[in-house]
Amino acid sequence: MKLHPPPRSTKEEREFHQRFTTAKERWLDAGHGRCVLQSPRIRDRATQAILEACESAGELWSIVMMPNHVHLLASCRSDLPLTHLVRNAKGRSAREINRSQETEGTVWARDYFDRLIRDDNHFWACARYIRRNPRKAGLRKHSYTLLEHPRVRALLDQDEGGRAPCPD
Repeated sequence: MKLHPPPRSTKEEREFHQRFTTAKERWLDAGHGRCVLQSPRIRDRATQAILEACESAGELWSIVMMPNHVHLLASCRSDLPLTHLVRNAKGRSAREINRSQETEGTVWARDYFDRLIRDDNHFWACARYIRRNPRKAGLRKHSYTLLEHPRVRALLDQDEGGRAPCPD
C-alpha cells in the first residue's frame, strides 16, 4: 500500500488482489480466527443488527455471514458516506455479539475492504460471489447465513452464472 497508494492502475489493482486479497480469503475460508459467527444464535443476532443498520442508511442487496467474516452488498443513501453504514453495522452487530457471549471488547477488525460498483455486470458479479462464497469455502448449509434482496434472489435463481440486469 505504501509503495503503490491509490489510485492504482488496473494492472497494479489486479496484482494487489492476487497477492493479498486472495490469500486473505483463503485464510478466512479455511476457518482461521475466532469464528464467533459459527453459533447460529449469535449469527442471527448479528445479522439482524446489520439489517437494521442498513435499513437506516441505505439498501441491503445481499449478505452472507460466514463463521469468521461477512460479505455485504449494500448501497448507501446519497446523503451518507459508506463509513457511516459500516460503522453503524459493525457497532450494532458487535454489541449484539458481545451481549450474546457476555463479553466486552473488539469484535471486528478495524479496517474493511470496500469496492465501488462500476456497472451492472460488476453488481451481479459481486452478488454471485456472495452467494457462492460458502460453497467455495466448503461450509455446511447451517454454518452460515445468506440473505438476498428478493429481486437479487429472483434474478440469481433465474440466471445463475449469467448476466442478470441490475435492479433500479
